[in-house]
Amino acid sequence: MYPQVSVIIPVYNGERFVAEAVNSALAQDYPSKEVLVIDDGSRDRTTNILASYGSTIRVISVPNGGPARARNLGMREAQGEFIAFLDADDVWAHGKLSAQVAHLQAHPETGVCYTGWHVWHSTAGSWHRPEGWPEVFEGVAAVPARSGRIFGDLLLDCRLLTTTVMLRSSIARAEGEFDINLPVGEDYDYWLRLALRTNIDRLNFDGALYRVVPGSASRRPHGVNHELLVLQRALERFRIQQSDHPPLPLEDLQRRLYSLHFQHGWAHLQGGDPAIARQAFAACLRQRPFRLPLWLHWGRAWLRSLSQGAAR
Repeated sequence: MYPQVSVIIPVYNGERFVAEAVNSALAQDYPSKEVLVIDDGSRDRTTNILASYGSTIRVISVPNGGPARARNLGMREAQGEFIAFLDADDVWAHGKLSAQVAHLQAHPETGVCYTGWHVWHSTAGSWHRPEGWPEVFEGVAAVPARSGRIFGDLLLDCRLLTTTVMLRSSIARAEGEFDINLPVGEDYDYWLRLALRTNIDRLNFDGALYRVVPGSASRRPHGVNHELLVLQRALERFRIQQSDHPPLPLEDLQRRLYSLHFQHGWAHLQGGDPAIARQAFAACLRQRPFRLPLWLHWGRAWLRSLSQGAAR
């Protein structure tokens, strides 16, 4: 008896690539699966493309609300024992689901597992599968340094790519849903929450092609440092729960917080709001008050704030 896997694919205006994603889910060598595609208010040909699959997939169409809301709906509708996420412009290796289900069945203490991925760039506007990329995997095992109680390690870097993650439905129900109030970083927030609840294992193969679409990401910095906010919320949860996790890597964590402040400040200094840049560099200075370059960056941001104020 094969436990069912619910594959959740959120899509918005995905006519270029959604068929490849759906095909890679249907082509999995794992026999018991349902493919749920959440059409998040698409206005292109996505709806027609999905309709061509008939009863092989289940399409749920909703007004546009963003990927977190779409994934949440998919999790609520999922009937499988396991849930796997696939982004609408990515592709899975044929043996990904089989390998992940086998690992979770063999390790009941683990609630989430994920794989590596291959960063997939286009060549002259076309995406060709990399030569020698395996589709079926043998000798699958967890990578010890990236597996287990990894909350502290995850604070230092978001090592999970959503399109590679599989989790138990019971864990998803216990933890709840993605935070739709986070416009950026809602997936990182969710992995940190799960890491406080269960073991997370990184498997030793690349299970997905992660497509890099030129021009798909905004270059203008956000007003809110969302990654820093996610980290601060995770640390507060850790403090409240006082769980049995290994001690946090405090020195590394301080460097991480400093880096997030600095990156946010630098982005706004280069092409955003100098007032936000000044605040971010001030936070850096509270950690490292004797670093002369920080004072210079803070001064540049202050002068630009003054000049912008005078121009209004």
